[in-house]
Amino acid sequence: MGDVTIDQAGNVYITGWFVGGIDFDADGEDEFTTDLSGAFDRADGFVAKYSPKGAFEWAQRSFPPHAVVQ
Repeated sequence: MGDVTIDQAGNVYITGWFVGGIDFDADGEDEFTTDLSGAFDRADGFVAKYSPKGAFEWAQRSFPPHAVVQ
């Protein structure tokens, strides 16, 4: 289970874990995917930011390669 917090400007930050793929902006394309080719599937953590109106702004994976999506 992750967490949700809202800053003083109203921006929303979401943290959590995923295995497989995850789509932060509902465009049907996964921003991040985990490597499922190994013997041990790995869950990756993430932080995502949304504007006060709910628009996706960015996401960062918490494990290498530390890709940032904007």
